[in-house]
Amino acid sequence: MTRPAHSSTTSPGNGLLAKLRRSFDRVFLAPMPLEAFDDYNDYWNKRPDPPLLHRYKQVAAALPEHGRVLDIGCGDGTFLAYLHSVKPQLDLYGLDISEVAIARLEARGMHGDVCDLTAEAPPPDLQADHVVMMEVLEHVVEAETLIRAVGRIGAERLYVTLPNMGHIEHRLRLALGGKTPVTAIVYHIKEHVRFWTVSDFKYWADQMGYRVVRCRGQNGTLFLWRLWPSLFAMQMTYILEKKGGSIDDQTSHA
Repeated sequence: MTRPAHSSTTSPGNGLLAKLRRSFDRVFLAPMPLEAFDDYNDYWNKRPDPPLLHRYKQVAAALPEHGRVLDIGCGDGTFLAYLHSVKPQLDLYGLDISEVAIARLEARGMHGDVCDLTAEAPPPDLQADHVVMMEVLEHVVEAETLIRAVGRIGAERLYVTLPNMGHIEHRLRLALGGKTPVTAIVYHIKEHVRFWTVSDFKYWADQMGYRVVRCRGQNGTLFLWRLWPSLFAMQMTYILEKKGGSIDDQTSHA
């Protein structure tokens, strides 16, 4: 990923002092990111290809060797291309709301389609054994509508990654810095419209008819994010399974 627009200039290096300086800057000095983009086609026109991210390896390692994987919010296909390289027997497909992103995905030799599951029902032939949604739900106002649509696809498991609003830097930025927390924004604060701590997401998933069967941190503060991810991990990876009954019955009260 490119350096977020809100990141300030920091001392180079990965030593302890450099890491603490970057954390201090993010908590107290970094302004709200306001580098405007028109829509998500414009967003993907501006955004360069991301590097191989930690969450790609986490999710790929958790997926089986065989089956159909649907990546919702697939972007330019960087994850699907990596997944194909490590587990070539999987049948892969991507969906995104951006025509530019899908064009970039297909240029990688992957298959996908433009579709907004918050505005239209999934195609009747759209089925998958596993659904991946990386850094997607926080961009969606009607996240409940999206998760209901995903429930109709019939996947055994969902693999969801999200920024962690409970990360220590976000708590300190608001409590001590008097600034709104900024969660893994690339360009503009408007990118993220929904926010979850770990406990919030587990409760939300339960209300939406899913149970969290695995929860792991990704990246964060020193080595502490591995020991206490809900407080020290900047982002989280969740694996969800549907609870018994139909998704519509389970979510009718949500």
